[in-house]
Amino acid sequence: MLASKEMEPLRRVSRRRPCPVCGHEDWCGFNSRVCVCMRVESPRPAANGGWVHRLTGVLPAPAQEPDTMPSTLATASVDTRHEVYSALLAACSLREEHREDLRRRGLSDTQIRYGCYASVPGEPWRVALELLRRGYDLRGVPGFYLHRTFRSCYWTFRGSPGYFIPVRDYRGRIVALQVRADRPLNRKRYRMFSSGQRPSGACSGTPVHVARPPVETGDWGVLVTEGALKADIAAGFLSCVVLGLAGVSTWREALPALESVRTTHDVVLAFDNDRFDRRKPAVGRAARELREALQEQGIEVYEAVWSPAYKGIDDALAAGEEIRKKRV
Repeated sequence: MLASKEMEPLRRVSRRRPCPVCGHEDWCGFNSRVCVCMRVESPRPAANGGWVHRLTGVLPAPAQEPDTMPSTLATASVDTRHEVYSALLAACSLREEHREDLRRRGLSDTQIRYGCYASVPGEPWRVALELLRRGYDLRGVPGFYLHRTFRSCYWTFRGSPGYFIPVRDYRGRIVALQVRADRPLNRKRYRMFSSGQRPSGACSGTPVHVARPPVETGDWGVLVTEGALKADIAAGFLSCVVLGLAGVSTWREALPALESVRTTHDVVLAFDNDRFDRRKPAVGRAARELREALQEQGIEVYEAVWSPAYKGIDDALAAGEEIRKKRV
């Protein structure tokens, strides 16, 4: 039960005023003192099945007058994003269940530390406030946005349970974050850490992740696959540079990224085995279009091949399967 001083009526969350704890636009409620979140647990269960999160005492002074909150901002510079995201990941720990998931996927503890993975915190406004106190500018950094309450507005980000996966450019700078959700949302487990539809938020776009191993052997050339985490795993096993697309439909983003990392290396396409599934034509079409675009530039293109028992190259590598490449 809520204390009497907390009995101010709760307002349902909406698209304009999402939950300050989980960031969703439905099911939860909040007022100026507390939030009853239906997704993120706390030590205080609510009578309706959710959990009570106290807001009083953790919010900064109003960031802006509520009536003058700006719409979407221009995306911050790469250097600013790298600084803010590095600080965010350092401020968040990695829960043991997420560490075990990364180990199961084939990453060692050293690779996990090197990758800077971190769990999404349950009270994101606290982390945002700490970043502000340390002097970081959150304006235009995808994922962060101004949340409006009855009294003020404050910086926060979506706090759905899961863990962050850094997306890096060819220089190793963190240009975006991807989130692997503990529970799929609308059948999707991976989403970009973005806030393009939120007040003072910014869109992350779909940047390509450049995964580099500690030591590059040069035996494989440059691989192209789907997903930042999958790219990290493949780079660790094969000791080569791997590009991780945000999605198969974003294959065009790989072309400028390849210009930055490719010298005389071959390009090896490593899309999932469902590219052969007629029920999922998008994967096969993306692989074909990327192959044709590369061949038009005179680039030698190969295809990674593994047992059809495993969907992705990461699964096959973690299982100890042999990976071969063939010219296409």
